[in-house]
Amino acid sequence: MSTVFDPRGPLLEHAECWRQKVPLSLSEMLNKYPELLQHPSALLSLVDQDLYFRLQIGQQPHLDDYLSVCPTTLHDQIRRTFEFQQLVYPLPDIPGYVIHRELGRGGCAVVYDATQCNLQRRVALKLDLIQTSRFAHEPTTLARLKHSHIVEIYDTGEVHGQRYFAMELLTGGSLQERLHKGPLPIDEVARIGIQLANALQHAHEQGIIHRDLKPSNILFSREGLAKITDFGLAKRINEVGNTVAG
Repeated sequence: MSTVFDPRGPLLEHAECWRQKVPLSLSEMLNKYPELLQHPSALLSLVDQDLYFRLQIGQQPHLDDYLSVCPTTLHDQIRRTFEFQQLVYPLPDIPGYVIHRELGRGGCAVVYDATQCNLQRRVALKLDLIQTSRFAHEPTTLARLKHSHIVEIYDTGEVHGQRYFAMELLTGGSLQERLHKGPLPIDEVARIGIQLANALQHAHEQGIIHRDLKPSNILFSREGLAKITDFGLAKRINEVGNTVAG
């Protein structure tokens, strides 16, 4: 005997996941509960709830992430909801910084283009979204590394329980973006490879293993220098980590 789908269940589960700091995205919820597509009111409530939680912790969601998974008949209402929520929850306010725009985000943190006011310096400001122990670990790791091909850290702090740190702003794009445009010339591959090998050698000499080296974590300066970023998964040699196989 089939059970009747209750759209309130996914809404309650979504809210509880956020309270437990293991948030599910709208697309993940729809993959789990495709029946929501047959309940427009519940789906709009889920969009509103997801926006609320994300904006509360300083995230800046992208409208396309919602429109791409919802029926076109709901797009106008979603746009209005999105615009209203953005007015209620603007970009985060971090004393000593002026935040200009979002640069990117992951499951645990978001990075903004910002100005460090006391030095009038443009920086990449990384904010912790779900208070992970790895976030506190990353600036400590970066502070041990001083190399021309590893992103430089400038400042750390905490405001209203939200941790952040400021680091070098790299405006030349990522290696991932370059690879999407096609194969790189062999001389450029060699140049980038040498820069990254030297940076990793320096990290290993300091007893640090990156553990998450990939094209999206290799950014370029305006002058074209490759720099390794995102040391959130890094650990000291012989240190017991939190991750497990698989």
